[in-house]
Amino acid sequence: MAFLTALFVKLFLLKSSVLPDQPAQVYLDIQDIKQTFKTLGRDSAEFYYDNKWNLVKPECAEYIRYTKISEDGAFTGPFHDVSKAGALITRGSYENKLKSGPFKEMYENGNVKSAGIYKNNVRDGEWKLYFEDGSPNLVLYYKTGVPMIVAAWNKEGKQMITGGNGTIDQTTGFNGALQGMVKDSLMVGSWVFITSGFAICKEEYAKGVFMEGTFMSGLSSTSKAIGDKYQGSKIDFLQEPPFVAAEKFGFRKSCPYFISTAK
Repeated sequence: MAFLTALFVKLFLLKSSVLPDQPAQVYLDIQDIKQTFKTLGRDSAEFYYDNKWNLVKPECAEYIRYTKISEDGAFTGPFHDVSKAGALITRGSYENKLKSGPFKEMYENGNVKSAGIYKNNVRDGEWKLYFEDGSPNLVLYYKTGVPMIVAAWNKEGKQMITGGNGTIDQTTGFNGALQGMVKDSLMVGSWVFITSGFAICKEEYAKGVFMEGTFMSGLSSTSKAIGDKYQGSKIDFLQEPPFVAAEKFGFRKSCPYFISTAK
């Protein structure tokens, strides 16, 4: 099984670069690596991931990916991810090592989280995002990988963006909110993250293009100073879906038995 040799070599070579925050005397041995996946027939395998999509031993896994592997150790063809409880989490496919075709993310309660098309490894055309209760969240349209916001709703079901125009004011996680303006389907002006009444950070956009981000008040739990700038948006729906991190074949210490200590 050529794919198995290629896969093992890839994982072994990657292991030295994926634990930058671990002490020098801590290492992943060969048995650790072998236990992060299991072969299924001649060209398929299941991989074990933690909740950040890093490879772990099966007893530490939150997700399991079932996929075919190419002869050079890459994902190929259809795949699906399930939670440790057996719920479908992701379904999609790879072609020539690139994400291609219909993709769907699911909440563990069975409702759709997001659905759309990948073309040449980037999101393409219409993507629909949903809240956990199944109600609509966002309708995005991707052109050359750049999202346009066609419609948006808040968790109460009120439509905030219609025909590509309006203002978003959405709750985001525990006691948080995201506020910003959309004009002609493009993000414009200041977009602000608010938690417990404090504006944590602000991002500036011009015709859909991220310009810069600024850390603001309410940062007692971080090392960032008020006024510090950052590059790259922190808005969830502008990021790649979390499952994409599985492609990095990263390793992390997710339970006490995952890391071996050199003797």
